[in-house]
Amino acid sequence: MTGLGRHGAAASTALDAALADREWDEQRLRLYRQGRDRLVAEGYVQVSMRMFRRADAPPQGADDYACQTDGMIGLGCGARSYTSTLHYSFDYAVDLREIRTITDDYTATEDFSRAVHGRRVDGAEGHTYTDAEAEQWTAIDPLFPYSRHPHRSAGLPCRTGESVISVDGDGDGTVRRCHFVRSELGNLYDGSYRRALEPRACPLAVCDCHIGYVHLETLPLYDVFAGGVLERIPAAGAARA
Repeated sequence: MTGLGRHGAAASTALDAALADREWDEQRLRLYRQGRDRLVAEGYVQVSMRMFRRADAPPQGADDYACQTDGMIGLGCGARSYTSTLHYSFDYAVDLREIRTITDDYTATEDFSRAVHGRRVDGAEGHTYTDAEAEQWTAIDPLFPYSRHPHRSAGLPCRTGESVISVDGDGDGTVRRCHFVRSELGNLYDGSYRRALEPRACPLAVCDCHIGYVHLETLPLYDVFAGGVLERIPAAGAARA
């Protein structure tokens, strides 16, 4: 009659959901660490959360990596892989419910001999578009021109390292200014990174990935993608690039 029983049930349901979410996060981190340890045991060196280089690979420099131009094999659900002529991946999502679905589908997969999503690319850097191709993509996505070419970034002001940071996903809490700039700012858990936050210029020649160049202050992308900066969701009525 009072409804207290229903409130108790609702609270129990919410608690169960919270525990399930926590168990899900712990499982993902545990699986990530298992994969990382396997690669390290096989002679790979971890460069970032998602990138591992063979220990005997030629030295490349501290800040050389660019996902659009380096060859890369992605391992695991949602991972993207690049060769000089092909960009491919399995299903990818950012919504928690969708992540669970595609992860369950991935773990049930036995045939990994084919890619689910992909496209062939060409050009000197492997990711260039002819004017005709760019026109086709722009017809689908009017904001595609922002993504067509790498953006010159050397010496230009960038929000990373001031109001934007990147945290390594290995659980240690290492904070960097950007996913593509490997110098460390400090640690997330002890708060030491806060002392390093300051305006700074980009040390790389170009930035060719959305999660990087979207933070360049010389580009209008915070206004263009006001609906979701990292998710690349445009503001209502965003103008053509």
